[in-house]
Amino acid sequence: MKRLVGILSLSLVLLVGGQYGTAEEISNYEVLYNQGIQEGYINSEELSLDNFEKNNEEFNKVYEDGKTENIIEDSLSYSEWLKLNNYGQYSNETVNEQPQGRGWASGFYIRRGDVLVTNGTSSAGFLGHAAIANGENQVLDMPGSGRTSRQMSSQAWVNEYKGKGWVRVYRTSSGIADNAARWADRNYFSTNGTANQNIFPSYSITTQLYSKNPSYCSKLVFQAYWFGTGSVPVMKNSSGIVTPYGLMDRFNANYRPSLIHIY
Repeated sequence: MKRLVGILSLSLVLLVGGQYGTAEEISNYEVLYNQGIQEGYINSEELSLDNFEKNNEEFNKVYEDGKTENIIEDSLSYSEWLKLNNYGQYSNETVNEQPQGRGWASGFYIRRGDVLVTNGTSSAGFLGHAAIANGENQVLDMPGSGRTSRQMSSQAWVNEYKGKGWVRVYRTSSGIADNAARWADRNYFSTNGTANQNIFPSYSITTQLYSKNPSYCSKLVFQAYWFGTGSVPVMKNSSGIVTPYGLMDRFNANYRPSLIHIY
C-alpha cells in the first residue's frame, strides 16, 4: 500500500508473442526477465535472473493479497500486473535538489504539489506507494485496502516510510503544482479546503482511471494533475491502471516532474 498466500510456482502461463492467459506454459521466469530487459526496466548487470525469481516470491504475495481482498480485477493476470509495476524495478535518476518551500521534513522542504513515491511499503495489489503534498505542510494519500484518503504532516508521512526504504520527491512548475494540489485537496479530502475531512472515497484498484470513487494512491495523483491543471497538457491521455512505479511515465515530457530529493 501482508500475509503470505503461497509461494509462487515457477510456472507462469503465457502466450508467446506477449498475450497472456492461454496456450504454452513457460517453466521459469526467464521470459518475463528478458521482457523487462528489452523494455528497459531491468538492468541485467544489476539484477540477475536468480534474484529476479527470488524477488517474485514477494511480488506474488502482494498480487495474491490484492486478489484475495478483491481490490484487483480478476481478469488481470500476474504477468500483466508485474509489467504494470515495472517488473518490480524503479529507475535510477539524477537528483536536482531544490530546497525551497515551507513544509519541512527531515532536512528538506516539501512544497505544495510535490509528488512522493516510496518503496517503503507495498499494500495489497501494489508495489510501492504514492502521494501528493496538498499543502505546505500536508501530504494526501490513499494508504491501502479498507481505508480511505488521509491527510498527515509532511514529516509524519516521510517518517512512516523512509526507515523502510527510500522516499523520492518530485517537483514540477509551481503554478501547475499548486493547481494540482488544490484539486486533490478539494476532491479527495475537504470540499471547502479546511482541515475537516468530508470526502471519504473507498479503496480499490480498477481500470476506471477517471472516476474518483473508488480510487487508489497513484490514481489520486494522476487525477490531480489531469483534472487540476485545466487545458495544460500535463498528463498523457491514459487508460487502465497507473501504478506508483509507473506514475512518472504518465506525465508528458515537457511537464514531467524532476526528482529533487531522496530520503
